[in-house]
Amino acid sequence: MLEEQVQEWTRQWFEEGREEGREEGREQGLEHGISQGQRALLRRQAARKFDAEAAERLSDLLNGLSNPERLAEIGEWIIECETGAELLERAGSVGRAGDTDGRA
Repeated sequence: MLEEQVQEWTRQWFEEGREEGREEGREQGLEHGISQGQRALLRRQAARKFDAEAAERLSDLLNGLSNPERLAEIGEWIIECETGAELLERAGSVGRAGDTDGRA
């Protein structure tokens, strides 16, 4: 009887852990998809305001960023900056500083 109860507890813990892992994976996948969409939008905006070269260089700088606040800040810079070079200088400083949400 005790052995059966221990086996049942073990099975329950395993199932709970599996479900928690699935939920965490779904959340991370959603966050990743949103970040990808934000980066793609920023590239399109930079290409439209400046040129394809600035957008391509910005794309390289954005690859390591996933923090939504940082990405939004770069979106504001696209509006504020007068030239692609100015935008790239600002965005380059963010890339060197890293992503502040703990992700690479």
